[in-house]
Amino acid sequence: MWDSPIVKLLVVLLLSTVLYLATLASIRLAFAPSLKAPSSALWRRLSSPWWCLAFVLEVPILVGEFARGESSPLPWATFAMEASRNGIYSGIFAAIAVIGADLWLLWIPAHYAILRNPGRDDQWKWMLRGLNLVGGLLIMMPNNPVYWLIDHL
Repeated sequence: MWDSPIVKLLVVLLLSTVLYLATLASIRLAFAPSLKAPSSALWRRLSSPWWCLAFVLEVPILVGEFARGESSPLPWATFAMEASRNGIYSGIFAAIAVIGADLWLLWIPAHYAILRNPGRDDQWKWMLRGLNLVGGLLIMMPNNPVYWLIDHL
């Protein structure tokens, strides 16, 4: 049953649709104060934060690819690598996955914490953004120290 080309196509279409909607919801979360909620019920459902649950699986997979050097944290480099290997649709899919993972590794956690704590001072906000940025960049490095530590335990 899973060897059928139609089934494979449907699975790829389903996974890519979920990933596109998760990235759309992540972009909405990343720019939450400047983007008001869509008035259309359809757009509210398509950009619902619930779609971001897909990144619970996707971000660790991509972090592993970054650490092994199989993928780049730069969307255009990932697009070029995947498009030359597997075609343009694979490149688009990989670039959108990397954009979503980059948002979650570098911006959204600190941004969400700042939105949830509006009374905090500017120094706390800058510190939180800096820690989020440094931690995300550390995880995105090829051969990052986290994987080195895991290998040597």
